[in-house]
Amino acid sequence: MLAARTAHEWAHLVDAAGWVPRVVPDEEWRARRDVLGAALKAVVRAAPPAVRSETAADLHALAAEQPLGRALVRVLVSRLPDYRANLIARHLLAPEERETYVRQNVRPLFREYAPEQLWRRLTRLLYEAQYLRFSAIADPRSYLLDTTWLRDDFLATRILREEDLDLLLSAAAALCQCHDVDGSRFVPGALPGVPWRTA
Repeated sequence: MLAARTAHEWAHLVDAAGWVPRVVPDEEWRARRDVLGAALKAVVRAAPPAVRSETAADLHALAAEQPLGRALVRVLVSRLPDYRANLIARHLLAPEERETYVRQNVRPLFREYAPEQLWRRLTRLLYEAQYLRFSAIADPRSYLLDTTWLRDDFLATRILREEDLDLLLSAAAALCQCHDVDGSRFVPGALPGVPWRTA
């Protein structure tokens, strides 16, 4: 885990230097952002009345300065520097280091969010699910549902339907995929185990 964290923090410097840009036009970025925002807003509106009542104050706080869907998307977008750093760090890590890092980050998050912040927690979990693309876990979806309590806390309680979750995960992935490593910054073959070195 120490190796993974070191690589991740170093990769933040690489990202800050502009090596992991957005690779889609601004219109496409906004469109993908709005798709996720609309899906989140629809899920909130379809939630059981008791859940909407329990989370009403936090939803009001979220929507105080911008529309609710966009405010929730901001929870995910605030994590994108970590995602971009992971795009770099995955090339620096041994498989064991990478798996350790993923499994430390895909977790329930119930200590980070109060019960009334349920929708912030859900949006953050949509982001954490993106770590699984860096993993060799055989069944990422089942791993996500069981290790983060998504199955028990959201599906079994009917806060989410399976198809809602699939739509949200797809929309979150599409937003993250707006970024990629600038391959022109690298040339093949330098460090042992690393497929590129800086030019």
